[in-house]
Amino acid sequence: MSPAVLVPLTAASPREVGYYRRRLHDPALLERALGVEMLGHVVLAVPVGGRRQGGYISVSEIVTGEAVRNLLAGREGFPDVRMLRSPSSMSSGGGAPQRTEWQVSAVQLHAGRVDRSAGDVGVP
Repeated sequence: MSPAVLVPLTAASPREVGYYRRRLHDPALLERALGVEMLGHVVLAVPVGGRRQGGYISVSEIVTGEAVRNLLAGREGFPDVRMLRSPSSMSSGGGAPQRTEWQVSAVQLHAGRVDRSAGDVGVP
């Protein structure tokens, strides 16, 4: 079984949909959004359009990130889907946190271009 699958938008919680509806410059983009189920939770992948020029989904495992990337790649509204590893701080042996470069604690999938002046800042 894949760690991520596309599901109908209706599978997303009203809270998830409401989060985007309140924050998107163009809430009509939700009509083209995709539901992505990971570990029993549904998150929305909202396409680019109008002032929205990019977005991201954070996941905890590379295999899940690859699955989500493969689900979105090539779909209209999700240009240039790519996976980026996020650095993290790890604690070893109960000591002080050690900085480890490129430790995978989260993987972000980016699509399109992020323009912080576009009005959709903070809306993945």
